[in-house]
Amino acid sequence: MNCPKRILSLLTLFISLSLSAAWQTDLPALYEQADAHINEAVELRAMQIGVCSHGGKKAFFKSEDGQSATFRAEVVRGGKSFDRAHNGDTVIVRGVLRELRIDDAYLNQWEAEAASATHEHESTSGFCEGACATGKEETPTLKRIAQLRRQLAESGKAYLSSIWVDATDWEVIEE
Repeated sequence: MNCPKRILSLLTLFISLSLSAAWQTDLPALYEQADAHINEAVELRAMQIGVCSHGGKKAFFKSEDGQSATFRAEVVRGGKSFDRAHNGDTVIVRGVLRELRIDDAYLNQWEAEAASATHEHESTSGFCEGACATGKEETPTLKRIAQLRRQLAESGKAYLSSIWVDATDWEVIEE
């Protein structure tokens, strides 16, 4: 076997093994066991409840019974966009489970970036919704940071966890 064919065979084997090793789950189990599967391949079965109107690169899901918290998936690496026509349908989303840990250090850095950001006006509006319109330093970003600080304090934990799937593929389950 020549080198290109051998590389192709090895690549095919690797992809097959990677796909078969994906954690297959639904939303209730995902919320209970996510910590053990961060940065791992996942196949999530859930009901699609909404799709971002800006190209379908984000979709939102609930458990099939509609009782779980909302969960999001974001299309990566040229994957196919989600389709609003499937809102209410059960789908399998394949990808990698990701996590953002929001702690005091993260919020401090975000706040510093927001405070030092240059303020730009949109050329068509002629007014500003931020600090210069109200004379206050509370922009939408700073309001969000304050909200997250309250949530963090109320949680009693060292961090808040935001999880999602970087989706590479999805399919509708016909039932």
